[in-house]
Amino acid sequence: MGPTYLVRPVVLLDCDGVLADFIGRVCDTIEAFGGPRYEPHHVTEFNFTKALGLDDSLARKVKRAISDDSAWWSTLPPFPEAITGVAALREVADVYIVTSPWNSNRTWLHARESWLKHHFDIPHSHVIACSAKHLVRGDVFVDDKTEAVAAWQAAHRDAIAVQWETPHNRNDGWTGRSTRSWADVRHLTTVRAEARVS
Repeated sequence: MGPTYLVRPVVLLDCDGVLADFIGRVCDTIEAFGGPRYEPHHVTEFNFTKALGLDDSLARKVKRAISDDSAWWSTLPPFPEAITGVAALREVADVYIVTSPWNSNRTWLHARESWLKHHFDIPHSHVIACSAKHLVRGDVFVDDKTEAVAAWQAAHRDAIAVQWETPHNRNDGWTGRSTRSWADVRHLTTVRAEARVS
């Protein structure tokens, strides 16, 4: 177990790209529709259709599957290291998931909450569906979308924003905190908690 704080720090985690292998599932979907086999490292920017140069027809099919197929979100593979990493993080902090909704999919929120409960034991009360993530207050914020990290850090200068390193954000020019280590996130969380009480 970790240290005990009078008020536990709050850690805000993105889901897709941090906990869930969204891009890996996209690559599988492209192949299922007859496209080439891609791997996540081929996606070098946030817009996967642009990064992979998908033709309009294939891009529409993939996006339609994401928007219309309720099972698509339920079958996202979790990153194995995220499962152990989040469990360790929950020993020292209250963890909330702040995730941008996929509004064109009517069952997305239910699927997302069920997925998080199944793989991470995160209750629905700790899931915040919000595109304006900078409005959500916490001690540490972790996201793979550089734009979201920058906006959150600008709104919460006394807290810690972390870009989760992925192939699709490595060319974004981010100069702030960046990691792909759950041990780093836990360390930053304890540092932040200690700074609050000192």
